[in-house]
Amino acid sequence: MIGAGFLKNLISGKGSDIIESVGNVADKFITTPQERKEFDAEIQKELNRHTEALVSEATKETEMYLNDMSNARAMQITALQQDDKFSKRFIYYLAIGIITMTFGFDTCFFFVDYPARNHDIIMMIAGTLNSTGFAAVIYFFFGSSKGSADKQKQLDKLSK
Repeated sequence: MIGAGFLKNLISGKGSDIIESVGNVADKFITTPQERKEFDAEIQKELNRHTEALVSEATKETEMYLNDMSNARAMQITALQQDDKFSKRFIYYLAIGIITMTFGFDTCFFFVDYPARNHDIIMMIAGTLNSTGFAAVIYFFFGSSKGSADKQKQLDKLSK
């Protein structure tokens, strides 16, 4: 059974201490250089398998994100083919509304004196508008950042 100390070390980022401990225990049971080579080879195989699994999961997550973005853009292409002007322009009205609401709410910080008891909820609303709403509009129209594109290239290179 896994002990609480082991889990605490693993969660707190002390993985190197755990690896060192496993190596020390292995040294007690490995008696020949051949056994040491076999043990090292097995450890390396397991590390490689774990790394491949992590890269695979990261790639799947990125693919899901990109698929979601392409579906939203495909929806907009379909909307633009309609005759109804409101349907064609709805996404632009929504984007303008979110951006206006975000800038309006942020501007209120300079002119409105909010009660101290409402500080936390005001900050939550501001954080949501700025980080989620405004950023989603920008990402929808202009795509993700270059850092994200570089990360995707790196993941593609690692997966090959």
